Amino acid sequence: MQIGWNRNWGTLTATRTYWKRGWELFWQPGQRVHNTLLFFRMGWEKLIEQRFIRRRSKNRWLAHQLIFWGCVIAIAITFPLTFGWLRFESDFTNPSDYLIVLFGQRLEFFTFPARSVLGWLIMHGLNIAAVLCLAGISLVLGRRIKDEADITTQRFDNDILPLVLLFAVCVTGMMLTVSNMFMEGKFYY
Repeated sequence: MQIGWNRNWGTLTATRTYWKRGWELFWQPGQRVHNTLLFFRMGWEKLIEQRFIRRRSKNRWLAHQLIFWGCVIAIAITFPLTFGWLRFESDFTNPSDYLIVLFGQRLEFFTFPARSVLGWLIMHGLNIAAVLCLAGISLVLGRRIKDEADITTQRFDNDILPLVLLFAVCVTGMMLTVSNMFMEGKFYY
């Protein structure tokens, strides 16, 4: 049976059964604490450490970690700024300092000098994320060009195109900073 793209996976009988039974087992009396701890341990090992990739190759693991953390940092910065959950304002008492406004509340206790290391890291967080991604992309592309096993199995749409798109996002994002800082914002629009 072929499943169309418009079908919801939860409406399939087998999937719904696995989903329901999985939660029943997870919340089983006497196992709740153990299962919750196991959930967090597995989340740490599979998402944060990504041991399953490190076992295959340290180089592959490093490339994956660089791309993963670059994307996570970029998302953690972009979403709050885009949705207006987070913004920066000048401190009234000291205009060379910034303070964070989180969900419309001024965090007066957390100010930082705009021209400090912390200020630079905060204001260039997306560039740092882009550099991490670009380093990971270069490692992946290097392996894909040199490794004969990868060359024979790779497809442009699944293996190369996502890297090209991620590269384009990183470079164009960094060009906004270049335009603003070095070209006086001439091409910033």
